[in-house]
Amino acid sequence: MHAGNDDIGYWKIAAGQGGYIWPEQKDFEVTSVGWPEIGSLKKYRNNDDADIPKQLWLFFQTVKKGDWVIACAGRKILGYGQIIGGYEFRKQLQYRHCRKVKWEKIFWEPLEVDRLKLNPVVKSLFQQRSYQRTIRKLQIRKLTGQQVFDKIKKAISSRRYGIADLVEWEGLRNAPKSEQETIVLFSRMSPVLRMKISYVSTRYPDAIIRVKKGKTWVTKTAEFELLASRFEDHKERYKNGERCDMIICWENDWRKPRWLRDTTQIIELKKELQKII
Repeated sequence: MHAGNDDIGYWKIAAGQGGYIWPEQKDFEVTSVGWPEIGSLKKYRNNDDADIPKQLWLFFQTVKKGDWVIACAGRKILGYGQIIGGYEFRKQLQYRHCRKVKWEKIFWEPLEVDRLKLNPVVKSLFQQRSYQRTIRKLQIRKLTGQQVFDKIKKAISSRRYGIADLVEWEGLRNAPKSEQETIVLFSRMSPVLRMKISYVSTRYPDAIIRVKKGKTWVTKTAEFELLASRFEDHKERYKNGERCDMIICWENDWRKPRWLRDTTQIIELKKELQKII
């Protein structure tokens, strides 16, 4: 819990669409927002001087040193920390309007708000609506910002330790966000899975994998996907007889379709990694 202080603000700030700017925010230890074309706001006295977007002016004028911020991507929490610096405009960043942050917690895999034990009213703060956009104050009904923030932290700390709590794994600083990163993760996990990569290409299927069966190695064809459901893109080729023995994905979000043969195995790396840690 944090000591009560009416001067401390508590915010939810989106880390770009889908959280794509989060790696930059982690590396530079900042919370940041877009509109780089406007330039530094230090030269303006009010937002009427240059028709500055309200969300950007809020970040400049109201968000301040000492406040707490939750970095999010829609209904997923990426991390949280305390702002320790004033407003800056850094030209080397994609999101140039920024404030220095001491990140208290960074999640290896984003936490889904819907899976936390939280009051539905608190969860509603993470609903994606046009008027909420980039920045939103963590304050609802009779609950103060501090009370809302503490409830979220408690829900996070009370859940079971999992993949999200990793600092890094085998040199990977975050869970896969692309097919390429899924391949990298598989390469790190392959000894535990008793598999070897013999060949990788950009053509379907992606790879030839050697799988240990007893004392022998068996050759299998494999297609890598971030999400299993994306194998739908290869449906016609698969149905026309082009072999694929394994779908290796980060997350299996798919209800197995009738056209997928029983001989094709879906390997969910997220599930396998959970067993390892």
